[in-house]
Amino acid sequence: MNVDPDFLLRLLQICITALILAIGMQSTVDDLTYLWRRPRLLTKSMLAMYVLVPLAAVGLARVLPMPFGLKVAVVVVAISAGAPLVPRKLMPLSNDSYVFSVIATSSLLAIVTVPLWLVALSALSGAMPEISPSEVGRLLGRAFLLPLAVGMGLRMLAPDFAAKLADILLKVGGIVLTLGGVILLVLGWPLLKEAGWISLLVLGLLTFISLAIGHLMGGPEEEN
Repeated sequence: MNVDPDFLLRLLQICITALILAIGMQSTVDDLTYLWRRPRLLTKSMLAMYVLVPLAAVGLARVLPMPFGLKVAVVVVAISAGAPLVPRKLMPLSNDSYVFSVIATSSLLAIVTVPLWLVALSALSGAMPEISPSEVGRLLGRAFLLPLAVGMGLRMLAPDFAAKLADILLKVGGIVLTLGGVILLVLGWPLLKEAGWISLLVLGLLTFISLAIGHLMGGPEEEN
C-alpha cells in the first residue's frame, strides 16, 4: 500500500483534534466537574487508572516472556491518559457526565502521574526515558485541553451552531479515524507478525484485566 505514513499521522492528529473539539461542544462545566464533586468515586477512578492498571502491566511485563520493546509499549500504554475519544461513544452505556469527567480529570492528572511513573520505571530498568511535567503539560494542553476548552466555549456562545457542527465533526472524524486505523494496521502488519502471538496475548490480557479493575472499582452504581 503506497501511503505516506507522515501524511497519515498528520491527518489523524487533525482528526483527533476535531473530535476533541466536538466533544467539548457537547459538554458543560457541570459535566467537567461531575467527578470533582464526588471525591470517593474520583479516588477510586484515578486509583484504577493510574495505579492498579499500570501495576498490572508491569506484572505482565515481568511474568510473561516478550521482547523488551513490547514490554515498554505495554507499560507506556498503561500509564498514559485515558482516550479522549471514548466519552460520546460510551454514552448509551453509562453516565455521560461521569465518563466525560473521568477522561478530562485523568488527562489533567497525567501531567504529574506520567512523569512519576517514567521516573520509577527508569530507576528499575535504566531504559525508560524521563519526561518532565511541563513537557507532558504542553503536549496535553495542545492536543487535548485547548480544543476541549474551545469547544466548551463555543457551546456557551452559540449552542445551536455548536451542536450542529459537533455532529458533523463526530461523523466525519469517526470515518476518517476508522479508515486511518485500518490503513495503519495494514502498514504495521509485518511488525505485528514479527512480534508474534505473545504480543496479542499480552494486549488481550491487559485489556481484560483493565476492564475487570474498572468494573470492580466503578461501583456501586452499575453505570460507572
